Parts: sequence; C-alpha cells; structure tokens
Amino acid sequence: MITRAIQRSTSSDPPGLWNEEEGYYVRALTKVGTVRYTVDASSLALIMFGAVDPHSERALRHIEKIEKTLGHGVWGIARYEGDTYYYTSPYSPAGDEVHIPEPSWPTLMFWFEIVKLLMGDSTTTMDRLRWYIERIEVGYSPPGEAISWITGEPVISTAIEPMPASQFIWVSLYYLGKIRSPILYDIYQDKGVLGSLSYYKTITISPGTTGDWPQWDDVPYLNDTVGDSRSSNNMTDIAKVYIANDDSNIYIRVDNSLGTLSTFNTEPKFAIHIIVRDLAGREKTYNYAFYWRYIPENNVSYILGRWSDSDTYAFFVTDGSKWIYDHAVTSVIAPQWDPSTGRIEVAVPISEITSTGTWSYGDTVRITIVLVYHNPSIDMWIDDDMVTIDYTLASP
Repeated sequence: MITRAIQRSTSSDPPGLWNEEEGYYVRALTKVGTVRYTVDASSLALIMFGAVDPHSERALRHIEKIEKTLGHGVWGIARYEGDTYYYTSPYSPAGDEVHIPEPSWPTLMFWFEIVKLLMGDSTTTMDRLRWYIERIEVGYSPPGEAISWITGEPVISTAIEPMPASQFIWVSLYYLGKIRSPILYDIYQDKGVLGSLSYYKTITISPGTTGDWPQWDDVPYLNDTVGDSRSSNNMTDIAKVYIANDDSNIYIRVDNSLGTLSTFNTEPKFAIHIIVRDLAGREKTYNYAFYWRYIPENNVSYILGRWSDSDTYAFFVTDGSKWIYDHAVTSVIAPQWDPSTGRIEVAVPISEITSTGTWSYGDTVRITIVLVYHNPSIDMWIDDDMVTIDYTLASP
C-alpha cells in the first residue's frame, strides 16, 4: 500500500508522489492530500533504500531532476529548492555563512552518488570524493552540514559533523567494491515468495502485444535475479514480473533477461505457465510444476499455460499426483508475446482459479510463474526459471 501511494501520480485522486509531467518524486503530501511539489534531495532515499528500483526509468528521471534543480558548484547538491538555512533563515546558528540560498550539503551529495553507483554509473564518484576532501577542515576534520558554493568554504558553526564523514567512507567502500548496496531491494528478489503486490487496473492484451506496453507504465513490478535459469538460456530467464487485476482477471507481464523471444513454432521453443492455488482452498493439491520441478512452499491446484508452438490456452488440474488436462481457456485471449522485446502478457480469469466461483477483494492467491524451455538437441522440455508471488486482489 505504501509503495502504491509513492508510485501513484500526483494527478491521481487521491494523489501520490510521482510527478509524471516533470519526472520526479515530490517532497510530500499534506494530511489533507495537498501535493508539496518542492524538489527535495532527501527523496533520494526512495532509491537508496529500495522503494524505487534504481534501474527503472523513474529513478533515472528523478536523479536527473535533482541534479538539474539542486546541483551547484559543479559537484555539490543542495537539500531542497529555496533552502535559506545558513543564509537568511532566522534559525541559522551563526547568521549568513553561505552568502546565497541552497548551499551544498555533503550528505545529500553522497546520497546522490550512491544512487548513481546503484545505477551502475561510477563516472563522477572520484570527482565528488576529491571535492569533499578539498573542503575538509584542518587535520582532516570533516566539514559540517553545508558548504557555500560561492566561496567553496564549509560552514564553521556546524563542524565537526560525523554524518558526512561516514558517508564519505560508505561511498568509498562501495566504489571499491568492498561493500554491497545499502538496504536496497533484496526484499523484492528471488528465492521464496515475493510480494505481496496488489494493484487494480484493466489491461487490454492485443494479438502479438501490438500497442500494449504503455498500459503497464504505472503497474508495479518485482525484479528477479538474472542469470539463474536452470538451462542457462537467457530466453527463459525471468527479469521482471508485473501484475495487476480488475474484477474479472489477473494480468501478468513477464520480461525475460535476453530481450528477445522465439517466434511461433520456432526453436528453441518455450512456454509460459501460471501455477496457482485455488482461492477457495481446493483439497487436491500438488507440489510440482508441469515438467516435475519441485515448487517449495506452494501446494498448487491449477496450471494455465501456453506453449510457443500452440494456439491453445490450456487449463490443467491435479488429482494430487499428476497434472490432467481439463479444458481450453476461451474467455480471454491466450498468452501473447513480443519476440522483439522478450515480453509476455497473460490474462488469468479469476473465475478459473476458484472452485466455488466466489472470491472477494483482499483475497490473496499464491502464483508461481514458470518460463519453460525446450532443448531441441535432446527434445526435452524443462521447467526453467520460476518466481512465486503472493498477490492480493485489489479493489477499484
């Protein structure tokens, strides 16, 4: 719920924090829902601590907005627009020490650099570290909270400040590969059950996915570890899973790590399987995917799937010891894929995954998504990469 509120547009009702028109996360919402549009560098914490994927387009647009708006003196980053602390603010401890609004704050500058490192960009790291060293006090005493980008001098009234000193060490160690990311988004990644996600939206799946991708821009996704497919083939290596629902269907988009997929009935063939528990708690369950890969923590009831050499959207049930073909799903379009992007779209009718035909908003369904790989050299299918998600059915 918190993540959805962060990612929701400021133009939505109720508003969120994402200003889609200008491409940045705003400072805050008031208790009555008024948007505070201030560009605030402390919002970098959203990326540093995992609420926003550092490899997403939104993260890139946000950091570009921060640098354009708050970047001063080549390498400095100010706290927020119109910051008058240490200048004309009556709360400044020693009056005007910086001679201009928006002084540079080393802590925020280091946060900015950490985000760039998380994005895989280390081109400015040494320059910012040197910039900080050139502004330290006698005897390598760390500067205080702010540095004037007019004089290049630190604010004396707040020296000595341990926070920027620790940030200097943090950035240095990360740059040298001695530490991993801070908290970041291992919470979203790989082993075990991911989520829980919940997002209400109707997605139109078109033949061949033509024109479909802009619909997914505001849908949350989870990252899966890249390079962990059992076959070592990136075509069936899951990179991201997007998921949403409306009153009829659960919509799933899977992006592979290769960025391409085979065309229809072309080797290497593949399949997409959606394996779910019954929402009503069906008694007969199984713990294996279609090609006998064990599914931990998931007593599953149904498989819905399509193979890349078939037009059928097949539905299977279990008798507790094997999978049995039951019928073809015809109430929605069969799963579609785009060979040029490596993306797959699937609609799962909610009515198909509840044996009683009833369900409610807030019900949680455990979904295992499997990309299946066909090895043409030995004519064998393998349950390749797999992601399990607890998905909560969202209301409008």
